[in-house]
Amino acid sequence: MARIKISDLSSIDADNLLNELSHIQTMSILGGTSKDFSQLVYFGIKSMEFILLAYAIDTLANLGKSLHG
Repeated sequence: MARIKISDLSSIDADNLLNELSHIQTMSILGGTSKDFSQLVYFGIKSMEFILLAYAIDTLANLGKSLHG
């Protein structure tokens, strides 16, 4: 697939280009040169770990508040 910089296109050309991309081409854009979603999955896992950690900290803070009155 050719490398196209969206910033080099006019807004009309960019809209047409994005509308004409196939599903496989959009996956390549998301993952860069790789055709798999390993980077996206890794990001998703790390995001979920962050949410779980934030929830655990919030739960512990609420537990601490309840113990101190």
